[in-house]
Amino acid sequence: MDYLVIGAGAAGLQLGYFLSRAGRDYRIVEAGERPGTFFSTFPRHRKLISSNKRYTGWDDPELNLRMDWNSLLSDDSSLRFTRYSDDYFPPADDMVRYLGDFALAHRLPIKTSTRIARISRCNGAFRAIDETGEVYEAKRLIVASGVSKPYVPPIPGIEAAEDYGTVSVNPRDFVNQRVLIIGKGNSAFETADNLLETAAVIHVAGPSSIRFAWQSHYVGHLRAVNNNFLDTYQLKSQNALLDGRVERIERRGNSYVVTFSFSRANEVKKDLCYDRVIVCTGFRFDASIFDEECQPELVLHNRFPAQTSQWESTNIPGLHFAGTLMQVRDYRKSTGGFIHGFRYCVRSLHRILERKYHGVAWPHSCLNADPRDLTEAVIARVNRTSALWQQFGFLCDLIVISNDGKARYYEELPADYVHSSDFGTAQRYVTITLEYGPDHDRIDPFDISISRVAQNDAEHSYDARYLHPVVRFFSGSELIAEHHVAENLENEWTGPSHHEPLRAFLDRITAPGPVGVRRPVKPRAAFQPVSLRDVESAARRRLDPAIHDFFAGGAEDEWTLLRNESAFARIGIVPRVLRGARQCDLAISVLGCHASFPVIVAPTAFHCLADADGERATVRAAAAAGTIMIVSMASTVAIEEVAAAARRANADAGPTLWFQLYVQPDLDFTEALIRRAETAGCSALVVTVDSPTFGRRERDMRNAFHDLPPHLFCENLRESTEAGGRVRRIDFSREISWRHVDWLRSVTKLKIVLKGVVNPLDAQLALEHGVDALLVSNHGGRQLDTVPAAIDLLPHIAAVVGSRIPVLLDGGIRRGTDIVKALALGANAVAIGRPILWGLASAGEEGVARVLEILRSELDVALTLCGCGSLSEIDLGLIRFEQMGVGQC
Repeated sequence: MDYLVIGAGAAGLQLGYFLSRAGRDYRIVEAGERPGTFFSTFPRHRKLISSNKRYTGWDDPELNLRMDWNSLLSDDSSLRFTRYSDDYFPPADDMVRYLGDFALAHRLPIKTSTRIARISRCNGAFRAIDETGEVYEAKRLIVASGVSKPYVPPIPGIEAAEDYGTVSVNPRDFVNQRVLIIGKGNSAFETADNLLETAAVIHVAGPSSIRFAWQSHYVGHLRAVNNNFLDTYQLKSQNALLDGRVERIERRGNSYVVTFSFSRANEVKKDLCYDRVIVCTGFRFDASIFDEECQPELVLHNRFPAQTSQWESTNIPGLHFAGTLMQVRDYRKSTGGFIHGFRYCVRSLHRILERKYHGVAWPHSCLNADPRDLTEAVIARVNRTSALWQQFGFLCDLIVISNDGKARYYEELPADYVHSSDFGTAQRYVTITLEYGPDHDRIDPFDISISRVAQNDAEHSYDARYLHPVVRFFSGSELIAEHHVAENLENEWTGPSHHEPLRAFLDRITAPGPVGVRRPVKPRAAFQPVSLRDVESAARRRLDPAIHDFFAGGAEDEWTLLRNESAFARIGIVPRVLRGARQCDLAISVLGCHASFPVIVAPTAFHCLADADGERATVRAAAAAGTIMIVSMASTVAIEEVAAAARRANADAGPTLWFQLYVQPDLDFTEALIRRAETAGCSALVVTVDSPTFGRRERDMRNAFHDLPPHLFCENLRESTEAGGRVRRIDFSREISWRHVDWLRSVTKLKIVLKGVVNPLDAQLALEHGVDALLVSNHGGRQLDTVPAAIDLLPHIAAVVGSRIPVLLDGGIRRGTDIVKALALGANAVAIGRPILWGLASAGEEGVARVLEILRSELDVALTLCGCGSLSEIDLGLIRFEQMGVGQC
């Protein structure tokens, strides 16, 4: 058969509906006795928290789906969940009844009481065997069984605790007992609320901060319907919220002793006694049924299968996922883990399958590429669509504009699929999404002291925080321009302040002219930083706290991290006067590469965590500033795409790129990476040599931040299509030595820069091994803590090297005066890392450009005030250390 679908829950039924309509040969197998068995048990307290708003005042069924979070998509208006219950939060049993009726009405081919025990692959087909030994074979396998296995955190003794799925839900069983609930999600608070009237003391514990759904707009965060417990905590009713980690659970007779490590209290650890301990830490995907040769790769602490933009396994072709498993692609950003979100994702998945395996084109309409026609089409859609409304920021409509004055309008595609598929190769295309604005999840929506953009203020709509349409113009997956439609309280974008600015935007992008010329985009009005500190503050407000900590954090106690910056304050500048200095030329040349001033972009990982355009935005800003960018091996955009973006941004000069490299134990793969860098036009390899193993970054450990979100990858580590296209992990090796430096010299003619040499003895060895330059760096304080500040190490390395090879400094540069100090102490140039990320997170490409401009301006002012007419006039005579005299080091 064409497809075997595992699971007859909401997702399996939704997919079955579309497969039946397309006439495909498929079967659904379900472990339970009926469709929707999951809802026979969960939620345990039998009330759904998915909205069921029956009375909306609208007759349009599409609009009604915006307020109906439980119905599946079908042409049968009688099969709307709103007909099954009047309750806003309906009983779970009504969902079981609804899913059974849906399956029956559409005669879906479901085999119940069929639990798959083993899945293998033979001759390209999937082979599933159930517990009775019956075999099912299909060309493609779609797993819609959800996250069916409890997630049990690795806490010693946790096996003695009770599980959310089996613990009693009768409050009378907890009378006068002390109860610990581990977890801070909805299941934990649902359980706590159930026990408020009977338990003596309830503690809810977990290492993370609580996020409220009404603030983050992610419905998996704590819902208001479940947070009565917080009232009892804050109003001193014996209950408490414990912030920290459960380190150990010990059963002693009829009670428990739990060792708890607090995050915010003075006591580091404390033993607490309880009568009951309940684990409410969620669920995970059960991959145990897959044979080794078709075992899907897992992510997010092995809780979910890794998926491509087609919801296909990243390592097993033909294995797709539907339903709550789809949330890997929009994890904690949109609604893909819930019926009101994944019903649309399942429809998109079906269209992807039809397109990929059956040659069926994505449904679309044709229209003239006239700005007025396009405007009317976009406005009509955003005022009615429920798919873009529910899957905000994830699903998009797509307009592909051809050169003959025609356009094709496609509905409801995953935005990342557009860019990764052949749609993304179009010379001109537009995506339309509904999105919340910057900082929407960082602002208290009930704080009336915080201003909001006026509903008719089209000029400042970029900063609107409420849901509003966003229209982006791309060429070959590169973002060219962006327009935000002003927000509206009633979500009715029908006025002149919505129509006219959009029409003007579409008029500009459809006008004849070279697409590669970047058109101006309205800057964010709020982004007007004066210093790099302003940029950093803006980034902190915009970034997810865990991502901010990943960028900002260092190793262990962060001693080195702090001193990288503070060490500059111990160095004073003693300026010269009456020098008659002329305007200073800031340009330099390093390893044959021109830079307009002595600041280059240091290699940093994962730029797409800061901005959707990632390293593309960074390199465009670097190219526009006329400086060098060192592209990280851990870039979330492939080196080829980064180079292409640089060429488009500066067509005359071409890219000025170096490539940062961790030498991998697999030297063949390392050499293949070098060849890619050479082909992309990189002129130097920056080899990081301070990482034989990974540093202990305790912020990341506390945040459980160990990997990229499932929709992002280190694209430079992706193997060729012929090799399977899987993405490797970076291997840190203790065996890397000077012989590997010699090997690099033998396999490439690129200049070789060693990054991370901080000991003068190693600097001497670098000279002996023919290295072309040194980048003095302690890895931003992220590897070995208590290494001295980079600026303190610089003069010792410069003394060994002299003028034989260039020396660069990376670490702690935050002011133009810092650059002067580094150049005076022997650096030919400096590199900046975190400030680039702050700029990128604050305002994308514009933010990076602003960071570079601030440093350029500050450096120019500092040199003028120092009486320097050229960079060559900077020397030790300008420097004073705290305990030393003028010119002494």
